[in-house]
Amino acid sequence: MDLHERPDGEFLRHPWELARRELFGRVLDRQGILSRTASMLDVGAGDAWLSRSLLSLARRPVDLVCWDAGYEQGELDAAADRVTERPGRCFDLVLMLDVLEHVSDDRSFLSDTVERNVVPGGHLLFSVPAWQGLFSGHDHRLGHHRRYHPRAARELIVSVGLSIVRAGGAFHSLLPVRWVSAVVERLRGSPGKDRSELCWQGSELSQRAVTWVLTREHQLSLALQAVGPELPGLSWWALCQKPF
Repeated sequence: MDLHERPDGEFLRHPWELARRELFGRVLDRQGILSRTASMLDVGAGDAWLSRSLLSLARRPVDLVCWDAGYEQGELDAAADRVTERPGRCFDLVLMLDVLEHVSDDRSFLSDTVERNVVPGGHLLFSVPAWQGLFSGHDHRLGHHRRYHPRAARELIVSVGLSIVRAGGAFHSLLPVRWVSAVVERLRGSPGKDRSELCWQGSELSQRAVTWVLTREHQLSLALQAVGPELPGLSWWALCQKPF
């Protein structure tokens, strides 16, 4: 969760965030990456919930560093794994999940991270919001500069010297929902209500139900990728590797 979205009190995490954790955990586990990873960098880590959750899948101790420029001194004092500046060493696995859309010069940022922070042969797990045509008030509130066409995201990854191990769309069922929302916003001429997007407003039971549906969707999507074309989704992700 982005730091500026985090509420002060207790809250229920959005099914989107819970299902995203299950998706990326499954991708990393199937490729056997977490079993080989000794160090991990979470770029733009936010509250670090996702990267810490992934550690439960690792089969060995993992040195985790969470890098986010938005950390305050109290957070740095309370969590030794948090830093506000780019670490000066390389890691086996780098997470860059929904980060590049916040960066004005996305190619330079990605290139610098790959060069400075990914070991030769190491992996980078990458995700971005998809389809610039869906850019809306939601993106403005979250500080996004852009959304990405999957083809453009692939070209960006390859341009910095990474190879793509596996990639695809995610949250396919939410794509038409966001499209309708963007159309309605344009017809009204004003953005929707500003609120924390990743705090679930419903009950815990409804949270579990929606998470279950989205998780099953991800499982089906991963299965179909092996035999058919890539399905469009609200997000696009890629597991990448740096050459040895």
